[in-house]
Order: sequence, then C-alpha cells, then structure tokens
Amino acid sequence: MDRIFGSRALRPRIAYEASNTTAIMGLVAAGLGVTLYPEGLRRFKPDHVVMREIEDCGAQIETLVAWERNAPAKRVLHFVEACRRLQEQANTLVNV
Repeated sequence: MDRIFGSRALRPRIAYEASNTTAIMGLVAAGLGVTLYPEGLRRFKPDHVVMREIEDCGAQIETLVAWERNAPAKRVLHFVEACRRLQEQANTLVNV
C-alpha cells in the first residue's frame, strides 16, 4: 500500500485496521473509511457499499494455495503441482 500511495505522492490517514475481510467491510459499511480490495473478494461486499475499479493501479496481490499436510489426496497434489508450474511461468515472464 505504501508503494501505491507513495507513487502518487499521497499519504493516507489510517485510523483503523482490520485483519479479515468481514471486519474490513464492516468498517467501510459503517462509514469509517475506505479500503483497497482485491477483485476476487467482491462477493463479500455489502449491498450498500460501492466498489470501483482503479485504472493503472499496478498493484499485485499475493495468492496462496493451502492443503491438508498429512494425507493429501492425489488430485490435491496434482493441483498443487499445477500451481507450482504456473508460478514458475509467472516468474519467467516477470524476469524477461
């Protein structure tokens, strides 16, 4: 966030911070501020909250994959491997 705002010479005044989606949207819905929010979480938006896409933001979010460690199903391992391959491809594109 510092990079996004700093690149536009902006300094947000942060009064509240929340650690989960429900709490973040609760603060926004209560009129206590605004948030930058990933598109993929739009479904958690309360009806009376407005969201708009930010053009040329250039921000990227870190995405994780999680699975049960002790006895993952074969299809889970295949999915994790596919994610690893996608990550390698993405890293290759970034380093070009």
